[in-house]
Parts: sequence; structure tokens; C-alpha cells
Amino acid sequence: MSVSAELLKAFKDLTTFQNSVKEIKESHSKIEQKVDQYIKDLGKLEANLENLKDNVKNDILGEIKYDLARVQTLLEFLPNNKLPSSKN
Repeated sequence: MSVSAELLKAFKDLTTFQNSVKEIKESHSKIEQKVDQYIKDLGKLEANLENLKDNVKNDILGEIKYDLARVQTLLEFLPNNKLPSSKN
């Protein structure tokens, strides 16, 4: 094989290698973008979860306060503010 043929083969091999590296870099970049998006989405989900927890807690506390107010109101109407005893 002549020197020029060897150089031509080496050049083709180098071009192939460069193309492979370029494709790998592009794939890596796409993966990084997807990972970044997943991280952003996860942050949003965490914020939504905290918001839902707070809403549920506030709803439960609101129901408890409502029930307590009802019981207090009912107790005010009972004679001597005592609950009726249960008869078994």
C-alpha cells in the first residue's frame, strides 16, 4: 500500500471517528436536556405535593373546628351543659 493510500485510509478513519464523536456529543446533549427537564418537573411535583399536603391539613383542621363549634353550640342548649348519659 502506498503512502498516499495509507494517508487516505487514515483520513477516512479519522472522519468516521469524528462523526461518531459528534453523534455521541449530540446524544449526550439531548440526554442532559432531558435530565434537566426531569429535574424541573420533579421540583414542580414536589411543590404540588407540599401544596396538596397543606390543603388537606387545612381542610381537616377546618372540619374539626366546625365540628367543635357545633358541639359547643349544642352543649349550650342542654340543661346544665351536660351531655345526656347513655343507657344500656
